[in-house]
Amino acid sequence: MSKRNTAGLRSFSTMPAERARAIQSAGGRAAAQKRREAREAALVKDAVLSVLSLPARRGKFMASAELDCFEDAVSGNTTLMVKMLVPLIQAVMGGDIEALFLLLRVLGQEPGTPGQFGINPYLPPASAADAPSEANSHEDIHIHLLRGEKPTAPPCVGTEEEQHA
Repeated sequence: MSKRNTAGLRSFSTMPAERARAIQSAGGRAAAQKRREAREAALVKDAVLSVLSLPARRGKFMASAELDCFEDAVSGNTTLMVKMLVPLIQAVMGGDIEALFLLLRVLGQEPGTPGQFGINPYLPPASAADAPSEANSHEDIHIHLLRGEKPTAPPCVGTEEEQHA
């Protein structure tokens, strides 16, 4: 992190006491206003979350943990939040990329983040000056993309029980 530019700033000890007191007082009022706004924003957020966690209808309620499939979320009496997210998820399933980006933001992820879907980010091959080693060569990726062939998985060693142990 870079250092603060303090050029042109004066210390409180070098200015008149009344001026220093006025500056400090203004800073205190600004800090109190910021705390007040943060407290009010937290109250609004809590109120919205309380409303969104209410059931959509009266009657038998299905908590999110009780949902067995997507159809339960669509047709069951779930929370308002679940009811609001169902059309968004349906839009994503229909291929709407903007809905996908919005859903990722709801989940707290930024679209396009490397490794977002559990896939390691693609690293470009080393330059011609640096001969790539076998460990980090991406030649097989280029061949796969150019030929349109599906990549083959390396043969597994041992039995299936040993692999999952």
